[in-house]
Amino acid sequence: MGYDLNYQINQARQFIGYCPQFDALLENVTAREHLDQYAAIKCLPKDLREQLVSQQIKELGLTELENKCAGTYSGGNKRKLSVAIALLGNPPIIFLDEPSIGMDPEARRFMWNVISRVSTKQKQSSIILTTYSMEEAETLSNRLNIMVNGQLKCLGTLTQIKNKYSQGYEVVIKTEIPKNQIQLMLNENKLQASAKLNTFQEIQNCLKNLNKSEFFSLISDEEAGKVIKQHIEQGKGITVEQLKEFVFIEEDGRNIQNFIQKELGSFSIIENFSNLYRFKINNVQISIGRVFEIFEQNKNNLNICSYNIRQATIEQIFNNFAQGRYENYEKKINNAKQLFFSQNCELKPIK
Repeated sequence: MGYDLNYQINQARQFIGYCPQFDALLENVTAREHLDQYAAIKCLPKDLREQLVSQQIKELGLTELENKCAGTYSGGNKRKLSVAIALLGNPPIIFLDEPSIGMDPEARRFMWNVISRVSTKQKQSSIILTTYSMEEAETLSNRLNIMVNGQLKCLGTLTQIKNKYSQGYEVVIKTEIPKNQIQLMLNENKLQASAKLNTFQEIQNCLKNLNKSEFFSLISDEEAGKVIKQHIEQGKGITVEQLKEFVFIEEDGRNIQNFIQKELGSFSIIENFSNLYRFKINNVQISIGRVFEIFEQNKNNLNICSYNIRQATIEQIFNNFAQGRYENYEKKINNAKQLFFSQNCELKPIK
C-alpha cells in the first residue's frame, strides 16, 4: 500500500485483517458487540458500521448467536467470529492462521466457501493463510508455499509444485467381475455355483478341479484370500461361485501387475481389496498423458472397468519435504547450475 514497514507500521496495519491461531475473544461479549468494537478500532464510517457488521454476521452464519456471549460458542463458531473480525471492512490484505481448525466437516466446507468467495469471486482481498490441512491448501490456494522447520522450501501454483516434486503417479484400477465366464467355467467342470465349501481341504480340492491349485497359497492372513480364511475359520464357509470369483480377480490382478512392470517399470501396491487396486508408479520420466494412453489402449484386454491416474498429492509432497527426501534433489540441481555457469556454457534451445 506504499508504506515503509520500518517507519510506518501503524499506517500499514490499517489495511490488514488478521485471524490469530487462538481465538482472541472476550467471553462475556456477544458477536455483534465484538464486531462493533472492531469496526470502531478499524475507523469504519459510523453510518456504515451497522450495515457492515450485519453483513459479516449473515455471511459467517452467526445470526442465531449474534446476541449470545462468545464464551458459550463452540470451537467452530468461535473461529467463524474470529474470521468475521478479520474480514470486517474488506481490508485489501488478510492473514488467516488455521481458520478452520476445530471445525466439523460441514462447518469447514462453509468456511472454505466464505474465504473463496472473498478472494476469488468478489476479489476484494488478497488472503494469506497458514494451515496443516493439505486438503484446505489445495482447495483454497492459487499459490502454495511449503515451510519446514521455519524454512521456505518451495513456492508456486499447485500444478508447478506437483510437476516439479511429484515422484511418479498413483493409479487406481477396478476390474470387471465376469459373471458369465464364471458360470461357464463352473458348467464345464460340472460344479454348482451355490455349493458350500466349509473346510480348507474342500477349497483345495475345488481349486484342483478348476486347474487353479496355485491360488490356494493366497488363502492366508497375509495374502489376498484372508477374507476366505476368516469365513472358513468362523464356520461360515464360501460358495463355489465366490471361490471362482476370487480366482478370476487374482488372475486379473496378476495380469495388470505384469503389464505395468513391462510398460511402465517398477511399481508398488499401495492398497488391494477384492477387485480394487491402488498402485504407485515410480517412473518419473513418462508423462501422465502417456500413462493414460497406455491404460486406455489396453483396458479391455486387462478387463479394467474403471481407472484413474493422478500425480502425488500435496500432502505426499509435504511429507517428503518434512522427511528431507528432496534435499539431495535440490543439491544436484544447484551443483548443475554452478557447473553450467562456471564453464560459461552457451544456452541453446532444445529441439
